[in-house]
Amino acid sequence: MLLYAPSPSSPRPGSRGIIGKTRLQKEVFLVQKALRDKQLKRKYGFMPYHYGPFSRQLYFDVNLLRSQGLIEEKTSLDGSGFSREYKLTAKGIDQVKSMFQDAQLEKIYDIVREVKRKYNEMPLADLVEFTHKEFPEYVGKRTYNY
Repeated sequence: MLLYAPSPSSPRPGSRGIIGKTRLQKEVFLVQKALRDKQLKRKYGFMPYHYGPFSRQLYFDVNLLRSQGLIEEKTSLDGSGFSREYKLTAKGIDQVKSMFQDAQLEKIYDIVREVKRKYNEMPLADLVEFTHKEFPEYVGKRTYNY
């Protein structure tokens, strides 16, 4: 749903992905916090990590969704370095659209859309600083429990 939700500069649903693993982690974390505040079901648990809140499960799901042809992960190299963009495929867009028949999922989508509207175009450094400042309990501890 986060990849489907419109962003301020790209109002058409599914038209703009999320650039970078760090941004993906932070935006999913903020969605999970907003869902918890509304006492709605959440998918991911986040653990404290040196670089802020981290969910290992998110990367497993990204790989699963890629293998099912629902999202694509594009890599690029430009003047600022190497980056990844996560974006829904046409099949992924159809899958998300089919979910809107469930009233509970529509509530969740409203929250996801609001989080994306607020944070998706925030410069990455500002987004990282914001999450670290607002949720210090998720910062500074390296956790490697494999």
